[in-house]
Amino acid sequence: MSFTETTLLSFCSTRTKRMIKSTNWKVPRLYFTITEKYISVHLCHDDWLNALSLMVLYVDQFMENSEVSKLRNSSLELRFMKLGFTRENRIPVEYYGKSYDVIQVLNEFLDDSRHELYKHFIALFPNTPKIQLNTEAGTDLRLVPISKYVRDLKLSGLEADVDYAEEYFSKCKNLQRAVVEPVLKGEVKENSKITSVKRLLCLNTELQTRSLIFKFNGQVATFQNCRCNVNVIIDVLKLWISNEAFQNVERLSMIRMYCSWDNIPWWTEDVVLQAIESSPSDPSKRPDNCGKKYEVVSWIIKPLKCADYRDITRKTDGKRASFHVDASSFRFVVWN
Repeated sequence: MSFTETTLLSFCSTRTKRMIKSTNWKVPRLYFTITEKYISVHLCHDDWLNALSLMVLYVDQFMENSEVSKLRNSSLELRFMKLGFTRENRIPVEYYGKSYDVIQVLNEFLDDSRHELYKHFIALFPNTPKIQLNTEAGTDLRLVPISKYVRDLKLSGLEADVDYAEEYFSKCKNLQRAVVEPVLKGEVKENSKITSVKRLLCLNTELQTRSLIFKFNGQVATFQNCRCNVNVIIDVLKLWISNEAFQNVERLSMIRMYCSWDNIPWWTEDVVLQAIESSPSDPSKRPDNCGKKYEVVSWIIKPLKCADYRDITRKTDGKRASFHVDASSFRFVVWN
């Protein structure tokens, strides 16, 4: 029996569930995606092609030719299908190289099923080191269960109100890593849960660039699609040098947004060098490369080659950092 079949059988067989728990199967990552219409679950290693992919699809009535089952110790009735479905057209589809196994749940059980299924997987693989949750913006947050084991959250979608995003990330009591995909509407507050997380990735920073960056108090951050001029980069460096901000930062990156209609000038390193006292890299004082990589939910922030970066020193404690600026990116790394 395959890993997928055994996992599916655990929904209706107490013996199978006990067997999985007793054999202590090593699942390094549980990745949940929650929307109003479905939940998808990936049990996988870092190689997503080998993921077990399940979709919990909410339907008004069960589809034909589907197998009836019942979740043990629950009134929740499920039906399984051995075909994958696109979320829009409900036709067979390959996802990450594999079809989804679909679990159908009636809409009338929508509220309870999220908690029941979520708890089932947590109980099945209690030693999973990475339990990650991705929620689509606009999903009723009352339907989003976040267990004490979750450390990584992603908010996906096109746009989201800042208060909604804040409420979502605040549901995680020990949030370590966060990905924000939507453009945020509204003012990011001081001591925001978003900007105080240790590792942060903002995919569509846009006009929130200043607000998000200058309130960031974590260790590692990447801000993509920034709409700002080069003065923001200069201010970041000045604040770090004077130790007025970014005391905890290890890595910080900004990627400029490209818009054919945007009148914001491209970034220029010469402008930064005129405003910031810096020196060429010194191999005797720091490595040529920053070999450390960071994971933020399912995103990887890769190591940096820093031989041509400029060096700066913080006045209060002598800590050394390096930076590089080109027309569309800013990279900053702290060494000691």
